Amino acid sequence: ITPIESAAVEAKINQTSHLIFLRDIVLTNILDDELQGMLGSLIFLRHIEIIKHFQQDQHYMKRLFRILGLESADSVEQKRDVVTFMHQFCSIVKMIPPTYCSGVYRSLSQYGLFNLFRFALQDDDKRIKQAGVEILGSVLAQDRALVRSFALDQVKHQQSQHGEGSIGNQTLLGLLVDSIRKAGGMNDGEEEGGIHSQCGDIIRVLLDTTVSAGAGDSNSNNYGGNGSDEFEGSQKNGENKDKSPQAKKGMDVETAEFLECFYSKYMAEMMRPLFVIDEATIPKIDASRLRAWVVQFLCEILTLSVTHHSCRSRYFVFSSDVVDHIVKLFSCKRKELKLAALR
Repeated sequence: ITPIESAAVEAKINQTSHLIFLRDIVLTNILDDELQGMLGSLIFLRHIEIIKHFQQDQHYMKRLFRILGLESADSVEQKRDVVTFMHQFCSIVKMIPPTYCSGVYRSLSQYGLFNLFRFALQDDDKRIKQAGVEILGSVLAQDRALVRSFALDQVKHQQSQHGEGSIGNQTLLGLLVDSIRKAGGMNDGEEEGGIHSQCGDIIRVLLDTTVSAGAGDSNSNNYGGNGSDEFEGSQKNGENKDKSPQAKKGMDVETAEFLECFYSKYMAEMMRPLFVIDEATIPKIDASRLRAWVVQFLCEILTLSVTHHSCRSRYFVFSSDVVDHIVKLFSCKRKELKLAALR
């Protein structure tokens, strides 16, 4: 995509590919435990060196992510190559224990990693969209606070640029929510290879404040500085002290602010498939596995919200007629939907 200036790193990438080919293809039937362990160790050490190189090579990564800002007609394939490159890179990072690659996604976010998702999640190529969702899932698994921080700052930037009422669905949260909402109107043959369920899992993790704190769930939740070309600046650390009621409950200030943003900007939009449930739509839900999944997922999100998000979720439930539509699910034939409605 863009030349790797270090010949040593390029050689290591080639050597690693050859070692993996030897282990998984050529010698797969004759490997003993000792030789397999030796090849595994060689691959592991080279993977760490490759990750460290790209994490520290800001000039290369900035050139790479700058491709995502190109507007020419022939730049689409280049952008897809960037997504594929990062998908391969993240698949390597997932195989390495976090202690060996801590902070890698925060470093990449400074170079422009999050610009990738606006392109990938809207691309017509399902393979690229799938790769984008998997990359986001990898970042989320290692650094949940980083994703929350970026999403929150992105919404603030949109508000400062376009006003309070024009956030749209071009934000990261907007794209995720839009995927769930659109799936609620699809038939089974139109689904996109499990992308909707992966987007649902990402939303669930972002909203779940009960997950034990990981490496990225400390109070220093900014996404590492001005990595995105989309806006300038990020929140400063140290300004928010844990004096709020949310902090007393074990929730840091930025997480509470993220939830406030999600409920005010995106919750009603995401729940739209529930608001259209009536006697006429029940047979369509029973007949479609995808629509049934969307309804069940939204009921589970409401259950999580009411259980853990206190006044925000209760205000949403009581200020809307969502319960009036949920109780209609008791007339479904699908038992899992009746149980989801009951919960």
